[in-house]
Amino acid sequence: FLITLDLSGDLPTARTTAVTLLILGQGAYLFNCRLLNTSAFTPRVLTGNPTIWISVGIMMALHLLFTYAPFMQAWFASAPIGILPWGLAAGFSALIFLIVEAAKAWLRQSH
Repeated sequence: FLITLDLSGDLPTARTTAVTLLILGQGAYLFNCRLLNTSAFTPRVLTGNPTIWISVGIMMALHLLFTYAPFMQAWFASAPIGILPWGLAAGFSALIFLIVEAAKAWLRQSH
């Protein structure tokens, strides 16, 4: 939030970027949790349960509505965001994914 607020100087953009990070971060965490006792760096994490993909698709569709629909922007004081805020959110989501994977590896090693 603070990084985007500092870069853009715009509160609605910073707010929308923060929500985007939460959405993408939750998606990353969801795929981490698919395999709790092994690494998620495997194609297996992407298969097996179509409900996950449906849930992620619905979550992203609702988030895009929140981000780009004018009536949602009015309701939530959000703003449409460009490629840089999406990139920041995606980068921090990837970091979340890696941190959870590191924690899982540490737990596997310690047991």
